[in-house]
Amino acid sequence: IDEFIHQDDHVIFPDDVALFFKDKDHNVLTEGKPVANEEWVTYPDGTEVYFDTIKTPFYSPDGEILGIIGVSRNITVRNNEQEDLKKAMLRAEKATRSLDEQMKFQQQLIDSVPIPLFYKDADSRFQGFNKVYEETFGINSEDLIGLKVTELPYLPEEDRQAYQAEDEEVIAEQKSINREMKIPFADGEIHDTLYWVTGFTDSDNNPAGLVGNFIDISSEKENARQLEVAVRTADE
Repeated sequence: IDEFIHQDDHVIFPDDVALFFKDKDHNVLTEGKPVANEEWVTYPDGTEVYFDTIKTPFYSPDGEILGIIGVSRNITVRNNEQEDLKKAMLRAEKATRSLDEQMKFQQQLIDSVPIPLFYKDADSRFQGFNKVYEETFGINSEDLIGLKVTELPYLPEEDRQAYQAEDEEVIAEQKSINREMKIPFADGEIHDTLYWVTGFTDSDNNPAGLVGNFIDISSEKENARQLEVAVRTADE
């Protein structure tokens, strides 16, 4: 230690580091205030260490600044942990952006389907719709996310209960159901439809929800009815 007494920072540190320290010392001496900073320091053997340093002036009884007291704390581990945390947060942010992009793409695919489509989670609660579904029933999908079919105001109560029981069965048994059914649309008319609903599973093969859609066949049904009437009239 004696060899460093009365020597400056250049004896221990490279010139750039020594000048950095001397600049901090100068600020303490001229301003008479403590200075705190964090810095990387390279030891003679090449080891890099991150220090938390506080320097403060000390005074004579007459109030004259006599010198500087400095305390440095090795926080390399803490800094590395912070850097690791920053990297982890950046990875999470990137993953979130990627997931958001996937979700947007998925919604675009769903919206491109030309028939009403919806999907529900394992608790039979709505998780999404396509644009055609919204237009068909005159609803905003954001108002319905998280609801069960029993809570839909645009369906008759009796139908809601029947749909709910069917949803629970389809999800639990991972089955598919398709049939003709009459559904009231936003135009106030009852439409004949072909209705499909299919359960799906998660990666562990556990019930995860269902997907449903339907096709309006009112025109086809009406054409068939008119044809039947025409044939019957001709036979008479």
